[in-house]
Amino acid sequence: MCGFANAQGGIIFIGKDDNGKVVGVADYKQLMDEIPNKIRTLLGIMAEVNLNNETGKYFIEINVPAYSVPISL
Repeated sequence: MCGFANAQGGIIFIGKDDNGKVVGVADYKQLMDEIPNKIRTLLGIMAEVNLNNETGKYFIEINVPAYSVPISL
């Protein structure tokens, strides 16, 4: 996430394999609560965290914007 924030931004998927196929994530409700808080607490940035459903399986999309100041962990 630091790399995306320090570059041109980017998207991270949780629950998709390397080929883009949705494999799902079992504890998506807990992750939707924890991920935004941990990003804000640990990195001091805001990222858009979305829950998506495809073919009955859930996956999480984290959209990290580019920042004009250096971000470190």
